[in-house]
Amino acid sequence: MKDLRNTAPNLQITNCNNESYNQYDGDDKVLTSFELRDKLLADKREPHVHVMSGMPGIDYATDGFQDGELIIISGPTKQGKTLLAQTLTVNFSKQKQYACW
Repeated sequence: MKDLRNTAPNLQITNCNNESYNQYDGDDKVLTSFELRDKLLADKREPHVHVMSGMPGIDYATDGFQDGELIIISGPTKQGKTLLAQTLTVNFSKQKQYACW
């Protein structure tokens, strides 16, 4: 292993144990995706946006769409992807929510 102290004299090498890592609470703390999700859910009481697709089967399966969700529509050519996106866009705009696609 190369000794970095000669190549970077200002580099400080410290031992980081699990206890000091868990005690750190700065803005740049590294979080797992689960910790970040829990933190965001705790900060957010209710969804800011909750819209229904206007299609009963989709609304039943998804319980509507929440803010922050990314909707991906995929499938073979000529199977109605654009029509579905247009229908969702029209139904969202009737609820004063505007789609970007």
